[in-house]
Amino acid sequence: MRTILILLLLTLTVPADARIFRRRVYYRPAVAWSTAIRADDQSACQRKADYMARYRISGHPLAIIGRFEGTGYGRGTPGTCTPYYRMTLTGDARATATNGTVYRVRSWR
Repeated sequence: MRTILILLLLTLTVPADARIFRRRVYYRPAVAWSTAIRADDQSACQRKADYMARYRISGHPLAIIGRFEGTGYGRGTPGTCTPYYRMTLTGDARATATNGTVYRVRSWR
């Protein structure tokens, strides 16, 4: 009897805990942004900006391009994060979503 009661309690509480602690699932395309070399940083930035605009992501999706990456969104030319120490800008790309929001990605090495 005690075993049945414990199994019943576990069965009832597990779905509730799963709903409370549910993690978001993101679509992950088969694009390897982190393996981009310096000559490919511009195209990697463009792919990432297109991805952000398509799915309206406002943060850093997936891996970082280069040694430092800045992303931004807004109207016009949005600003991005910049490195504190001296680095070379290797990529700068923009993409526009269907609602008119501009997404920008820049990378440094």
